[in-house]
Amino acid sequence: MVKERQPEKSMKKFTVRGVVFGDGIPNIAVPVTGRNEKEILSGVGDAKKCGDLIELRIDAFKGVHDACLTRNLLSEVRSSCDVPVLFTLRTAREGGEICCNDEMYETILTGAIESGFIDLIDIEAAFGPVAERLLSKARRHNVRTVLSQHDFERTPATEEICAAFARMEKMGADVAKGAYMPCRGEDVDKVLAASNSIRRNLQIPFILISMGEKGQLTRIYAESVGSCVTFAAADGKASAPGQIDAGKMRDLLLRRHAMSEGKRNIYLIGFMGAGKSTVSSVLGRKTGIRVLEMDREIETDRRMSIPEIFEKYGEPCFRDLETDLLRKLDAESPAIVSCGGGAVLRERNVLLMKSIGTVILLDVSPEEVMKRLEGQVDHRPNLRGRFSLEGIRELQDLRREAYQSAADAVVDTNGKSADEIADRILDICESDS
Repeated sequence: MVKERQPEKSMKKFTVRGVVFGDGIPNIAVPVTGRNEKEILSGVGDAKKCGDLIELRIDAFKGVHDACLTRNLLSEVRSSCDVPVLFTLRTAREGGEICCNDEMYETILTGAIESGFIDLIDIEAAFGPVAERLLSKARRHNVRTVLSQHDFERTPATEEICAAFARMEKMGADVAKGAYMPCRGEDVDKVLAASNSIRRNLQIPFILISMGEKGQLTRIYAESVGSCVTFAAADGKASAPGQIDAGKMRDLLLRRHAMSEGKRNIYLIGFMGAGKSTVSSVLGRKTGIRVLEMDREIETDRRMSIPEIFEKYGEPCFRDLETDLLRKLDAESPAIVSCGGGAVLRERNVLLMKSIGTVILLDVSPEEVMKRLEGQVDHRPNLRGRFSLEGIRELQDLRREAYQSAADAVVDTNGKSADEIADRILDICESDS
């Protein structure tokens, strides 16, 4: 069956100077910084050539406290480009170069809003009542708002991120933005899990970023994450950790969009014993598409068995190897991929699979697993010491939510031949094309 999904809410898209926010391929925002007018205008000249919009990061500008100098600068920026301009005063507490009290922050942003020279403005949600007043002023002057939250030290819990985005929408933002620093790979998974919930529950466009090298997936796969904007650098001048060159980013976004439209790979997921290897072989025979078994590929690459990898390096290392393999698949020809039983326990893996493929869950009962895996327990590290109906059911229950969340469709394999299962999968893929 094709799985019934909780529908995503209809997003309130909007257009600024011909650039649509909240629909299609994410827009590329190129940040521009500088200590003086000359540096900033030079940066604008470079940014407008490669970005859909310019983020004017004003916090490094020496004249930012002078309303007249700032207004003159904004006038020059406006007259030198016709792409949307996003005005940002990033404070030190959120990774910027200026310390601001409430009064100073409100004064500078009010001047920008009332200047008539900007199209969008970033407002830090942490300013609370000040942020609410600025949102109101921006609406009166037809300036679109990006209400933002940044944390350069850590990544909050998934629930905390979702709650922050809900608050930003309730405050009246046109776009909600969150950027967080991952300390480890699991922090990226928190952000990706949040994106799934945010897409279902938020009605306004949003930007969600995991920063640094660990979080680059959220920039490159911005469309899959759901972000309406991704930030990229002109001539290597990054304003935040993990930003990629804008030209390269454009190529990556277009390529991944084309891949997602084609959905060229089929990923079979499910509990061990569901028949992923057997069914993938039948699918390969029926379609002529190459078949790849993740566990076998990892064993060949590492010259070790899966149990040996678990014993010597542990499960986290094995999950890293799965992620590395899925990244490689992104650059290769179409494939039918039999995934390891725990591959979808990591959100990064799910993002990589869903961005260019259709994910099919092969459902199997504990009784069928017992029958199919009799005599194979030594090759199944997670079943050692728990090969019983109760043990299998317990492990299935632990993974059920992850399987259901990742799957585009579910196919019942109980009592069916591999040919019947393969034909059902091909019917599903054909109906989705």
